[in-house]
Amino acid sequence: MECHNCSAPVDSHTHLDSDEVKFPANGDFSICLYCGALAEFSNGSLIPLSNEIIEIIQKEDPETWYHLLEVQSMIRNENI
Repeated sequence: MECHNCSAPVDSHTHLDSDEVKFPANGDFSICLYCGALAEFSNGSLIPLSNEIIEIIQKEDPETWYHLLEVQSMIRNENI
């Protein structure tokens, strides 16, 4: 699997809410640690977040959207 934006390999993952090792499930979000691109796991691949999904997250879970943008900003500013 690779990032849809920069083609970096996606060969590991971390669940932000827990130290427990969990494999990504359909609908889980991904943030590339190389470029900060946002994506969603779907059937064993990563797909870019559509405008529709972004609008749903912003409306239904603004806290999650804020955290996604916060981590994305940290990556892009190399503060991670």
